[in-house]
Amino acid sequence: RTVMSHDVINLSSYERQEGCEKINRKGWVDYGDKNLFPQYLHELYMGSVTHNALVYSIAQDFSQSVTPPPIIEGHNEICLDIKKQGGFYLEINYALDGKTIARVKHMPFESLRLENAENPTKVWHSLDWSSARGVNKPEEIPIYNEKLNPVQNPTQIMPVFMFVAGNDSYPRPDYIGGIDWIEMEQSIAKFHVNNIRNGFSPVYAIKHHDGEPTPEEKIQNRGVYERTLTGTEGSKVIITYDNGAENGVEFDSFDITDEDKKYQFLSTECTDKIMIAHGVVNPSMFGVAIAGKLGGGSEIEDSKEIFNKRKVQPVADILTKIYSIFGEPVKEELSAVFSDELEKFVIDYVSTKGEQFDDEWDYFEEDIENESEEG
Repeated sequence: RTVMSHDVINLSSYERQEGCEKINRKGWVDYGDKNLFPQYLHELYMGSVTHNALVYSIAQDFSQSVTPPPIIEGHNEICLDIKKQGGFYLEINYALDGKTIARVKHMPFESLRLENAENPTKVWHSLDWSSARGVNKPEEIPIYNEKLNPVQNPTQIMPVFMFVAGNDSYPRPDYIGGIDWIEMEQSIAKFHVNNIRNGFSPVYAIKHHDGEPTPEEKIQNRGVYERTLTGTEGSKVIITYDNGAENGVEFDSFDITDEDKKYQFLSTECTDKIMIAHGVVNPSMFGVAIAGKLGGGSEIEDSKEIFNKRKVQPVADILTKIYSIFGEPVKEELSAVFSDELEKFVIDYVSTKGEQFDDEWDYFEEDIENESEEG
């Protein structure tokens, strides 16, 4: 009778991060799993090439829509937090005499949590909410209120949140529906990196027919095979043991074919869905060709104008209103021409699509130059 043993490996599964809110007994409202949802959104921003480019480029459009008064520090960071987090915080510092505001600067969204109250009067600040103790112990800071004594409260915080349905205390970014696709794009990148590090090695099934070894020998065998066959990243080895009639070790390899085509399809699908999540309903606006249709200059200009009205203009209105508390902001006229950063994203994005888009892009680039000269 042949007796076989094998190791059971549980495949990883994806669980979506939710921006759930939970009351903390210390007085603030936790945001997300382990109170780290803002940090998670920042990781998404850093880990997905398409999402990163869109967040940064659109934030630059926000930034160029309003010129802040001189007292505001961190205007670009404010606009980045609006796009990345769905809101921003301002730190307001009064002069020593308490008569004037000396400084207004951006505070990182990830560092603050709101008081648990229907009308919060304070926030908690920590440099690291994943280890909120010791030097990172949360400190209370009052929320900005003109009725507060500025001498007793020289530093105050103003929260400014965009409205997105779903949460009671904290905002949600406008791309919230595309988080799964952003995660998928990150996973595809990791898959290809690990494949390269593993030398594109196939899956191996290694069968030992000389009985079951001790647990220590199993660990040693697995280490040898992984170092020899797979490199340092990822495990593509299945090892079994039995006391079959013939002693020895049998190697079987399973080449995974057509995986590149599957991942190419998923990569394209991810890019399309992420763009939709950011409100880019017309891919031609970003230089992406649509089958059977050429995106002319007028269509691109119309798409940009619609995007400005739907996405940029509301943010410009809010920034103008908030900044006017501290000085006289200048609301810029929204242009149908791409910002430098957005145009760079278009060029980089289109270049990955291959030569089939060269003609369309040449026409598109010429149209941008003409509009720039006319403006």
